[in-house]
Amino acid sequence: MKLRALVFDVAHGVPNPGPVSETLKWGQPSYAVRTGTPLRLGVTKSGLPAMLVHCQTTVIADARSVFDGDLRFEGNRAVVIPPNAVFPEAALRQVIHAAVTYRVKA
Repeated sequence: MKLRALVFDVAHGVPNPGPVSETLKWGQPSYAVRTGTPLRLGVTKSGLPAMLVHCQTTVIADARSVFDGDLRFEGNRAVVIPPNAVFPEAALRQVIHAAVTYRVKA
């Protein structure tokens, strides 16, 4: 629920993102805005909680270049959220922002 709230908070801070669409994709909560690429909350192949993005975006690669060591990644689509670690809110906010603004022209 904390991660879900973070997605809404970050999306609402983006200029003109449109409404946040909350649906189920593959049985997992998915969040999308017209300015970005969808985010899903689910589990990794190893069974750990994660925030997932489309594998053909650069969101995870970009985040890995900035947050390697601060966040844990799995492949090119997931930020792992370790259940027994400190919640990395500041870093996750930046990754979420990158996802919800992915289609905004610079």
